Amino acid sequence: MCGIFVVIPKKDKKLDIDRCTKSLRELKRRGPDWSFYKVIENIFFGQTILSMTGKNEKNIDNHFSNSKKYFLVFNGEIYNYKNISSSTPINKNISDTKVLIDLFDGNDPRVINSKLDGMYAYIVLDKEKKKLFISRDPQGEKSIYKYENSDYIIFSSEIKPIIQFTGDNELNEDIIKSYFLSRHFIQFDKTIYKKIKNIQPGEFWEYSINSKKLKKTNTLSIRSYVNEKDYKINDKKSENDLVEELDYLLQKNLKEMTPKNRNFSSIISGGVDSSLISILLKNLSKSKNFITLNHIGKDRISNKVKLFEKYLENPIFKINVSKTDYKNYLLKSVNICSSPVSSHDFSGKLIIAKKTNEMNCKAVFGGDGADELFGGYATYLQPIKDIKKNLSDYSRINYSSLLGKNYKNNFYEKKLEKDWRQCLKVYNFLNNKTEQNRQAMMLMDSSLQLSSVGLRGCDLMSMHYSIEPRSVFLRKSIIKFALNLPIRFKLSNNQNTKLKTKVLLKKLFLKYYPEKLLFKKQGFAGFPNEMKRYLGESKKYRIKKMINIDNFDKRFKKLRPAEIWKVLNLEFFIRDLNKKI
Repeated sequence: MCGIFVVIPKKDKKLDIDRCTKSLRELKRRGPDWSFYKVIENIFFGQTILSMTGKNEKNIDNHFSNSKKYFLVFNGEIYNYKNISSSTPINKNISDTKVLIDLFDGNDPRVINSKLDGMYAYIVLDKEKKKLFISRDPQGEKSIYKYENSDYIIFSSEIKPIIQFTGDNELNEDIIKSYFLSRHFIQFDKTIYKKIKNIQPGEFWEYSINSKKLKKTNTLSIRSYVNEKDYKINDKKSENDLVEELDYLLQKNLKEMTPKNRNFSSIISGGVDSSLISILLKNLSKSKNFITLNHIGKDRISNKVKLFEKYLENPIFKINVSKTDYKNYLLKSVNICSSPVSSHDFSGKLIIAKKTNEMNCKAVFGGDGADELFGGYATYLQPIKDIKKNLSDYSRINYSSLLGKNYKNNFYEKKLEKDWRQCLKVYNFLNNKTEQNRQAMMLMDSSLQLSSVGLRGCDLMSMHYSIEPRSVFLRKSIIKFALNLPIRFKLSNNQNTKLKTKVLLKKLFLKYYPEKLLFKKQGFAGFPNEMKRYLGESKKYRIKKMINIDNFDKRFKKLRPAEIWKVLNLEFFIRDLNKKI
């Protein structure tokens, strides 16, 4: 796992190398093992490196293909790298970086991603054709931000180095206001900054050095994983057969993902996903570093997590989090994001990363993606009123009492509408419209909401403490399995309330744990609305001047808790932006 920073001058002006390297240093926490930069074709390529595969050699040669025609900067992990190389001899010291760049020798760059199974964001230079190829993984675990003005195009793993380089932090008021239409802070391809965009999951872009033109050429979406034939094959399988198949896939992929000669930890919240992954890791690798959070007085399950120790055969380290702890880490999270946090669980992710680092580990395993892919949210059981508009609670547009009934955000609404139509379309082969709708809801959340919220938090919070976040549910074979799983294996009318959602995963859970440990879903924990006490009176909030809302104080007093949190989240960000917290 690493950080990448690339600066492309548009007017053939000489690069300020000191300025470039200063911005690259903002990514040092993402890659503390070593870093490098190289200037080719008057383009600055910089990378910081967290070594996870192969021998930790400070060797920039691994970033050139065998032909020397291609050069790479890369952030991520290619888990199947040992199985996809045709030109690179595989030995125990080879890295996935070297395998990836060698794929560009003799392959159409636009099909490279279809060969990869992992999390990745990369930029490749074709020295002969004088082109850059820019891309990221289809599930959206790794990010690439793009900035463009009349002088530069800049690509970066995080927003902060871009602002460091340009000094440009002009905000986009429409994106700020769109937050009040959504459950979480979702930015899509536009960010909170006017000139900073987010390359979307699976997109492949090309930049011509000669013409200085940047264009998107194609996209690999997880929607393409839905296959009518596979769906119908699964429909004929028994529940027991699918439980065993899922068990096999999880173990196979976890074995491939488990770091060699690097310590790692596993989160265990007491929920189905993290508990299942933790026991599989224990069985596969004798893992012993287990971590849980306890938001004091708020978490219902944290005091029961100790019951899992018997089955994990190891103690679980519990981190007690007070309101003050939460506030301090929230401030830090906002600063790391250079924006409001996408969800109020970012503080918890940051706390876990810090403890994982203190345990001398380099990776942390979690259960991200399981709820969206396997039907873990109650919203997927809602009555289907209108198949053309029935999005989940996580992706739909919400009325904002703060902005008023007349506020419209065409960009946000059109984006949701377009993606919803695409998700419905891939399940067109289903005759049961309720099943089609619910599958589309889960696909929508998996392809849109998950990458913008949960995975963004995992990446930014974990990498701040030089910890690589990993989730087996985001492996290609698991995603394909889940998206082609008939709805009865995800949702159920079972009178046993514990088995109404995430049916197949829970049945697998019961293979390893007794039913008494199958607790009711808790959801996100923390103290979001309690943060109001640290910001003073609402009449002094700076957010009022930024987004110009009439009768702000009067409206604020009538807000629901979810909207109060959004105001607080934005206020923390604005004060951090002005260094006045």
